[in-house]
Amino acid sequence: MNQSVLYENSPELNELEVRYLFTLWNKALASLDSAKVASRYSKKGVLQPTGSVTPKNTKALITDYFDQFLKKKPQVVIL
Repeated sequence: MNQSVLYENSPELNELEVRYLFTLWNKALASLDSAKVASRYSKKGVLQPTGSVTPKNTKALITDYFDQFLKKKPQVVIL
C-alpha cells in the first residue's frame, strides 16, 4: 500500500504531541499489561510482522502479540 494513502487522513502532529503519545504508549508498556498497550493503537492499527508472516491487525492479535512481547520486560527511551 502506498504510504501516503495510509496517512492521507491522519492529522499532522508536532514533536511535542508525538512525544506525549510516546509517553502514553511507554507507560502502558511499563505496566506489562498487554490490554493497556493494545488500547494505545487505533481501531485500524496494524503491527507489521517481524517474527511471523501474520500482520497483527485486530485488537485481539495486537493484544496477543504483546502478551508474548511483554514477558521480555522491554524498556524504551527516546534518544
